[in-house]
Amino acid sequence: MRWVLIVPFVLQIVGAVGLLGYLSYGSGSGKKVLEDMANQLMDQATNRVQDHLEISLQAREQGITVNNHAV
Repeated sequence: MRWVLIVPFVLQIVGAVGLLGYLSYGSGSGKKVLEDMANQLMDQATNRVQDHLEISLQAREQGITVNNHAV
């Protein structure tokens, strides 16, 4: 008796969520949101790499300057 009540209820929920997900993704707004988020993540990664490179290159440049002044 429990299964007769539970299964249709669960199927309705899964169907509704699946349909809404499909419609929101297929309408283009879901694709745009995902593309925007991916672009933001790539921009953040690029900025972090650039920051680390700048810090590393500055440290090397300072080391070279110190060595030049020591000679």
